[in-house]
Amino acid sequence: MSATDDQNSDRANSDRADTAPSTPDEDAISPQNARVFKLILFGITAIIALVMLEVGLKVAAGAGMISPRILPHENLQYTGTAYARHAFDATERVVTLADGRSFPINAHGYRSRPFEITKPAGVQRVVVFGGSQVFDQNVSGHKDWPQAAGDLLNKRGLHVEVINAGIPGHSAVDAVGRLLTEVHRWQPDVVVLCNMWNDLKDFRYDGPLLRKRHPMASSDPRTTYFNVVDKALCHISRLYTTVRQRYLTWSLGAGAEGVLNYDGRIDAPPAAGLARYKLHVASFVDIARNAGAEPLLMLQARLPSEELDEASWKKVQSGFVGFSRKGLLAAYKGAEDAIAAVALAKSVTVIDANSAVPSDKEHFGDHVHVSPKGSEVLAKTLADALAPVLSAKKQR
Repeated sequence: MSATDDQNSDRANSDRADTAPSTPDEDAISPQNARVFKLILFGITAIIALVMLEVGLKVAAGAGMISPRILPHENLQYTGTAYARHAFDATERVVTLADGRSFPINAHGYRSRPFEITKPAGVQRVVVFGGSQVFDQNVSGHKDWPQAAGDLLNKRGLHVEVINAGIPGHSAVDAVGRLLTEVHRWQPDVVVLCNMWNDLKDFRYDGPLLRKRHPMASSDPRTTYFNVVDKALCHISRLYTTVRQRYLTWSLGAGAEGVLNYDGRIDAPPAAGLARYKLHVASFVDIARNAGAEPLLMLQARLPSEELDEASWKKVQSGFVGFSRKGLLAAYKGAEDAIAAVALAKSVTVIDANSAVPSDKEHFGDHVHVSPKGSEVLAKTLADALAPVLSAKKQR
């Protein structure tokens, strides 16, 4: 066979091989098909992961305001008002948190047992004003220290009704507004003002509070829906609401008590802030007397002190008042001096709760909120201070 014949035979064999049907093992997935396959696989995996996250959050996630109004029974609901920063909705309900704590809110929008506007005959009524320390967030039911003080007084034979008018976030000016526009209607015999920490937040501001204060319900984007789609997703997906809340909290620079909006921390409270606080306290005293009630001023118990150890100082969120450690202690001292000056000028009794509650981790959950043990001390301190005042009023 010639070389030419060999070449022709090789070409023929090659042509037959090219046209012969291939087996499945010989097929190769094209790069384009491989990419599509990977994308589909990734999509399926992502969907499964999202579904698992959604289910996990719905089953295991703790309570907390993760979206506006989506879990009203698990959150204290606020409404904006004209005379105070905000108030609780005036709807009787029990707010129960995932950790078991529960807060009964009465039909007037306060954490207290139900009461009538008209004071019952033979009963002395006491109203305690303040922020979250008075609200007493670390105990459940009616065991908060203002109402516990009332229970102690009743055991001593005094017919007393103590109303807890503490609302988280409120300062002395909010107490002035509520006393003037609502609480005077309850015919209180005694009103107690226990405000300090929330007032410290305004000490650095030298402008008018009218231009600074806005109702909480409208100023925080975490408490409002952006549009219909946002509202629908909030009610459908726990994962969406969780991511939404985390993102907004991060973008606002918000912490446990609001938004950090201070540039640096100062070492001394400005005189203007202290003077404004003194005016608010004095105004509370005057309005109380004009309403026929006897005012008492209560020094707020607090964890920060000169003797506080370093580990405990880590619990002090001084960034929310814009002071350094030195500045925070000076601000507290200035506020206490303002209370003492008002008390001296207007002959008002001062209850020294700060000296009564030890500054340690056993009595405080953080910088200003007391533990259940601290709550017991405050209840006894208030009861001991109220007993002679109420006894004297009863004999008149």
